[in-house]
Amino acid sequence: MEWLVAAAAVLGVVQVQTGQLCPNDPPAMPTFTAGDWLALLSADSGTAGAAARLKVHDAIGAILWPQLC
Repeated sequence: MEWLVAAAAVLGVVQVQTGQLCPNDPPAMPTFTAGDWLALLSADSGTAGAAARLKVHDAIGAILWPQLC
């Protein structure tokens, strides 16, 4: 899952706030579809792109939660 951290850094979509992340259970690991990948790779600024970026954010949260919380 290291690719998610690299992708998030490139996309500039991850902002981890432990005050919001840690009081809750870890986010579920999302399932990425072909449409999500297309939206991320094409830098889609519409609804599909926003949903794909949210999935990246949730995946990073799921990965980092055990380490930060």
